[in-house]
Amino acid sequence: MVISLNTLVMRTEKECVVNMTKSKAQITQSRVKVGLFLVYNALTLHEALAKSDVIPHLQSLHQIDQKDPITWLINEWNKILPEKTYRSIFMPTLKLLEHLPANVAVNRAVLSLADLALSTVRSGVIFRHDLAGRVYHYLLFRTLAKGLATYYTSLEAAMLLSELALAESTITFETPHALQNLTVFDLACGSGTLLSAMYSAIVDRFMTQKMVKGIKPTVEERNLLHKMLLEHVLCGFDVMEYAAHLATSTLILRSPNTPVEKTNIYVLPLGIDRQQKKRLGSLDLAVDSHTNKVMVPTTGLLTPLPATAKAVSLTDLKTNILMLQRPDIIIMNPPFARTGNVGKSSLFGHLPQTNRKELLVELKKLGKKWIKERGVARSFGRAGLAAYFLLKAAQLLKPHGVMAFVLPRVVLSGIDWQPIRLYLVDNNILPTAIIISDDPNKNWAWSENTVLSEICLILKHYPPITTTKKEEKTPPTTQVVYVKRAPMSTLEAKVYARYLISFKHLKPWKLQQIRDRKQNLLMNVYTVEEKKVKKAASINWNLIAGFSHPLLTHTAYHLYFKKTFNGHTLPLIPIKEYLFSSAATTCKQNKSPTKWKKKVGYDVSQLRRKCLAGGNYSVKYLDALNMGTFSRIKIPSPMLKNHTTNEDCYKRSGKLLIGGVARMWLPTIGIIAAYSHERTISQVTWTLPITDPLEALGQAGWLNSTLGLLHFLSLRQDSKGGYIQLKKENLGDLQLLEPNVAIQLGKTLKNEGLDEVTLGPLNEQLNGNMKTKRELLDHKVITTVLENIDSHILDLLEQIRTFLGEETLFHRYRVK
Repeated sequence: MVISLNTLVMRTEKECVVNMTKSKAQITQSRVKVGLFLVYNALTLHEALAKSDVIPHLQSLHQIDQKDPITWLINEWNKILPEKTYRSIFMPTLKLLEHLPANVAVNRAVLSLADLALSTVRSGVIFRHDLAGRVYHYLLFRTLAKGLATYYTSLEAAMLLSELALAESTITFETPHALQNLTVFDLACGSGTLLSAMYSAIVDRFMTQKMVKGIKPTVEERNLLHKMLLEHVLCGFDVMEYAAHLATSTLILRSPNTPVEKTNIYVLPLGIDRQQKKRLGSLDLAVDSHTNKVMVPTTGLLTPLPATAKAVSLTDLKTNILMLQRPDIIIMNPPFARTGNVGKSSLFGHLPQTNRKELLVELKKLGKKWIKERGVARSFGRAGLAAYFLLKAAQLLKPHGVMAFVLPRVVLSGIDWQPIRLYLVDNNILPTAIIISDDPNKNWAWSENTVLSEICLILKHYPPITTTKKEEKTPPTTQVVYVKRAPMSTLEAKVYARYLISFKHLKPWKLQQIRDRKQNLLMNVYTVEEKKVKKAASINWNLIAGFSHPLLTHTAYHLYFKKTFNGHTLPLIPIKEYLFSSAATTCKQNKSPTKWKKKVGYDVSQLRRKCLAGGNYSVKYLDALNMGTFSRIKIPSPMLKNHTTNEDCYKRSGKLLIGGVARMWLPTIGIIAAYSHERTISQVTWTLPITDPLEALGQAGWLNSTLGLLHFLSLRQDSKGGYIQLKKENLGDLQLLEPNVAIQLGKTLKNEGLDEVTLGPLNEQLNGNMKTKRELLDHKVITTVLENIDSHILDLLEQIRTFLGEETLFHRYRVK
């Protein structure tokens, strides 16, 4: 059906632009798209109302006048307008019809839309699926979607989020009137997908509570439930008026024969208004200190209407200042775009260039204000617009409230997201569930038009505990969920949610696998203690949620924080301390939190600008990271190019090279660190100024062992699937062997010839035909770093290799 509408739109664009005279209208392709879609949306509601007999004498689209469909629709819609419930949807579309020129092309388009609306309502798809949302993202707003960084949330993700968020809420209700105590916000509602899913989740819970007591809900109760949800509970905000209209009609169509006085779907201005004030949509929402309600201050619209915030009220398209209850639940899929520097980001790209620059500056001002008032670290703005929405949601949320977000997976690992993670845990807003899409067939994503790896994140506010009762002091845990096969329907999503709710109180680090009837793995589930979640927030939440098997995550956590493996202490030292040890380098500098960064290699842009311009110092140069260069611990000499550089870059060159400067795809490499006999610079690896080749070999051997690889991956920054980075800030936390142990290991590996062994892809080393070579490397490393080992340690290493080999990071799936 979407494809049919797409074909119709493309044909009508061409015909309308050709047939319309410039004196009648200066119409653009995007306006044709918006207009046709608004007409289609109104036609579906028209047919639904006609079928339900809500509007007296309203005729079905079956009876539309084939010769003059526009006049026929105008007459029919004038029957609807006296009913204020539907005025905001039909009034603008009616005006659109009145201004359409009378020609064959337009009549053909309207009749085709009427046929589509008829088949849509007849099939029932409009009531069961988010058809409007799919068309909205697929067809109309590609340019706007890029500028606003909006993605279409899958129905399955919306339902999963809604069910889990509602389960965390403390609100209970047994009658529809009790819903007055519940408020749900979506700060970027789009076509209303998430609000519609929350509608379903609330209705399901209400019906279930009734049925459990053996009470059959009455028709009156169902109608009242619909009315309470639309008039009191569900609140959506968006910066696009047509999106808000779609959200409104989506909710109305859940029960089109039940009149409601208003909805709480609002259009908020984005851009520069007539009073030259900069407006940032939902980010302008604030909590009034006197009333403790959410307020949208008086604003100026971008359209020629009165200068106040515009509420899409069903009684009228009127203006007012919004004063709403603080939300119990905030559910949303926020814009993901990185803000970047002015002119270097897609954010707000749909706006005129001058306005866009001013708006980006205004966004930065807002960030500086939050840095000062809320104590969030300065670098949070680099995380992008989603970080702003997360902070705004935290500000608006009611105590004990719940937030349910679709977010890029980099939220867990990104260094720019570190201030947000710290802000949340410092304010007792803790993740109750981290649900990671681990299905490569869905691009590791929950949205349907992105290749970014995504998570569903459920957060809950826990005010400080004042009670002395032991049972009420039980600290919360975070549920880590790896969804191996994404739910294929909203019903499956509900089943997934029920499973997760039932396994909420698992013993920490205990694996619970959920399988279907054919024993296909659906989800891996485990929990992590609150104190560990808080502790890892400043480093990387991959330390508590980075792997689908709890044994891997638990091992990685202890390697980093305790430098232990199975209770044995390992001789490890972080790079930021290691670089100041006398054995690592002869360069003397004062120890400080940042001085170490000046001793390691440059990132991509700096290397090209500062190191490749030539100089008087001879070095080797590595410009590619692939199976050719990173398949042996010792980099083959033909893979290194002769180069000259300046003194500063020479000091940062080294014989140990660690992957991660540029994004690397794990399925196409065999190792993650290597060494060379000569000092090397690189744009794809970090170089450490180690001068002793045996020491460099030992460190490369440790990092390529299974424990070293696991530790390295726990500090990674994720982007999509197996594409990862190791940012410089995380590089400083990477644990290396103490220098004397590294030299000893280097000698052992050299004598065994392991530095010259060619290794295959990582997944083949972990669970394939290269496994014996990795087992040998692991054995040499573990027997060198630990004085006494037993068979239990070797068995544990074998388990870790097996589970690590099952991680989708290593498998050659191509993102679609």
